[in-house]
Amino acid sequence: MGKSLEKILLIEDENSILITMKFQLEEEGYLVETAKTYKDAVKAVKGEGNYSGLNEYKYIITDNQLPDGLGINLVKMIRGSEDKQYNNQDVKIIVMSGTMKEDNIKQKLQHYNVNLFLEKPTPLSYFTKINLEKL
Repeated sequence: MGKSLEKILLIEDENSILITMKFQLEEEGYLVETAKTYKDAVKAVKGEGNYSGLNEYKYIITDNQLPDGLGINLVKMIRGSEDKQYNNQDVKIIVMSGTMKEDNIKQKLQHYNVNLFLEKPTPLSYFTKINLEKL
């Protein structure tokens, strides 16, 4: 088989982008769990419902602008939580935003060890196993 079984949590509210990215990542051999809202992303991190939980993910890829919250708040929860159950410094985090410059996301998250910031639209070719493993 030769494919990875590493898990990715993909958080994106635009259905067409979510489906396309999920397909691309699965083609690269990843198991992909998805969330479309901040509320569902928090459930995923906590391992509620059918979600695996924070410590099961190798990567978290999140859009910053979600219908009910901001991806940067999820990053703060994961990297800065005093609750050890939800604090993970090992998971690789990618934040995507179509308004990165306006939101000044990089500056807001400089202390939270985000692995990569991507401005949308992001070419699908970026989401390959080779590129992700460089993080």
